[in-house]
Amino acid sequence: MVASNGMKPSTQKNVGTLLGVWLAGCLLMPVLMGVDLALTAPLILAAVAGGIRFWLTRDPTRLRRIALVLSGAALSLAVADGFLRLTYSHRLKYRPFDEAFTRFPAYSHQCRLMPSVKISRNAYGDLAAMTGVEENRVNRTVILNTDAFGFRNDWTPVDPVDILMLGDSFCIGVGTTQADILPNQLSAALNKPVYSIAQPGNPWAELMMLKAEVRGNHIRLKEGGHLIWVLFEGNDLEESFRDMDINSFANGPLEQMRRRLQNFRADSPIYQTLRRLRKPAPTVLTRRIDGTNFLFLEKYCEASQRTIDEVQNHENFVHLKRTVAEMKRLCSDSGTQLHVFLIPTKGRVYPWILNPEKPRQPDARVSGFSDAMMLLCQELKIEFQDVNAYLSDRAIDLYETEHKFLWWPDDTHWNALGQFEAARFIASRIHSLQDE
Repeated sequence: MVASNGMKPSTQKNVGTLLGVWLAGCLLMPVLMGVDLALTAPLILAAVAGGIRFWLTRDPTRLRRIALVLSGAALSLAVADGFLRLTYSHRLKYRPFDEAFTRFPAYSHQCRLMPSVKISRNAYGDLAAMTGVEENRVNRTVILNTDAFGFRNDWTPVDPVDILMLGDSFCIGVGTTQADILPNQLSAALNKPVYSIAQPGNPWAELMMLKAEVRGNHIRLKEGGHLIWVLFEGNDLEESFRDMDINSFANGPLEQMRRRLQNFRADSPIYQTLRRLRKPAPTVLTRRIDGTNFLFLEKYCEASQRTIDEVQNHENFVHLKRTVAEMKRLCSDSGTQLHVFLIPTKGRVYPWILNPEKPRQPDARVSGFSDAMMLLCQELKIEFQDVNAYLSDRAIDLYETEHKFLWWPDDTHWNALGQFEAARFIASRIHSLQDE
């Protein structure tokens, strides 16, 4: 018996099955194997083109061969990706932070760490990873613990929080073991618990993180308490600023599922390798001091050299002003005191290493970002401090007396000693304000 299209029913059934497998393989391949989403469209177009060709040529044998090859390739890559996830994935991640990092399903444009994890492993800095040069690595053991909400704390608050810290990777303590991160060092300096909701992102993302936690009733700000907001001059103008209504970013079940699939895809070794091949490596500057390679990220060095006019005319500065004003309003409504501290770039603290011809003395210039933030905070009546002058002085003292650094040589982030000194400075400001 032959169907109207000239095919036997059994052949028609087999071809239909193979075509379904082929389409499924093409559509699922970007999810199962972590292939970049940019490849999804060509795969779908290839599947559609194959189907059209079949109906035009009515050649089931050729289609069956194509379908078998493509679906077999998709299955093979999926199996290979699963094997690599089990055996090789950890080698592509050079610090515990990368293992714990995830997109937060409940809200769009938010990332945090996986909740309730305990990771201990060898790690080295992000600049060493960018260069790919083993000689640049400063290997150290890093312990990372998170609380039930995915923040890097050893405790979860039940009562309203007296001292809350908000910031980016400098507050998370990327590259530093749990006991030595800034919130824990500040807690010791103040002799009070400090709870951190720091996560990667710019000031807008940090504001939305606070709103999300208050909205979910995970955190309650204490009247008369302190919110310590740590900004970084290297990149806090560079990322996107969006609407400040937290409700507009709350995800429904389908969007949450999509973000979980994105997390699954991002964990694929194949995806990570393809992304590294496509993404150009940032420029890393290498200097030599005491037999050690001391690395700087060029774009951070350039950002710290902006003038106040360049900062204020930046396309994102108007959004930063709105973000800071909204943070001030949120704190005023809860009776919480807002303190803004600006962290300098590595190049501003160590200009005499970055430019060896310069004398070993602190850079007397104040960055344009610092000047702009100082004026903005004065206008909004917010306590503002640039930590650069203090850290620059301590960097020279510690190098000349003990040959120690405040930053990891192979990292954009500060080390345990740098966080200890920053905690001392912040604690002194909190104490002085309380005395006043």
